[in-house]
Amino acid sequence: MSQASAVDLTLLGNRWGWVQELPTNRARVAQVIAQGQPVAIVQTAGRNDWGAATLPAPQFQRWSVLDLSALSAVQAMVVISDRVLPDLPGHLRDYTLIYRPPTLTLGVACHRQLMMDDLVQNVKDFFAEHGLMETSITALATSMKRKHHAALVDFAEDRSIPLLAYPQDKLALLQPSAVRSKPRLSLSSEAAAMLAAGVKELLVPRQAFRGMTLAVARRHWA
Repeated sequence: MSQASAVDLTLLGNRWGWVQELPTNRARVAQVIAQGQPVAIVQTAGRNDWGAATLPAPQFQRWSVLDLSALSAVQAMVVISDRVLPDLPGHLRDYTLIYRPPTLTLGVACHRQLMMDDLVQNVKDFFAEHGLMETSITALATSMKRKHHAALVDFAEDRSIPLLAYPQDKLALLQPSAVRSKPRLSLSSEAAAMLAAGVKELLVPRQAFRGMTLAVARRHWA
């Protein structure tokens, strides 16, 4: 494989806003690629039209899940995921590039009294419980009634993500795991997350916290 192709792979996703972890590993991964050694391409999220199909086998092994038992057979790895990764084997810790695509939309339904510190802690706990990366949050979504909620506005501004607010009639069109008799507050986090992602399914259904509920959907085109 040419050096130019190796450089392209180590800068993958720049134009789509993918966040790269472990950038100090770029040169080492590029060297492994240039030498023709085996590389695992592990993609569990994000757009897949970046040219993975053009990477020649058998040097490049494309996986849709991270198979820890097979890592001994590769000398470098490129991971595209919005999930927390397990500990990597020693020989790959300096030879792995990780990309975090902006795929996750976070739906929030909350009371007016919600404080910013509580929102931050609840999101942290929620994402840790489900093995998701906060760096992949691409939008905060809620009902139009909470468009100017101070905690939501501050959370979105702090992370440089949009706060997307939807009218109640639009939220009511999506009620995936609830019945109509349940409180409206519990429904809007799921519906808002899906509307923000442009999908009709949830990655993580709503979870209740004190004074709020959270839900996550995943964009497929990010």
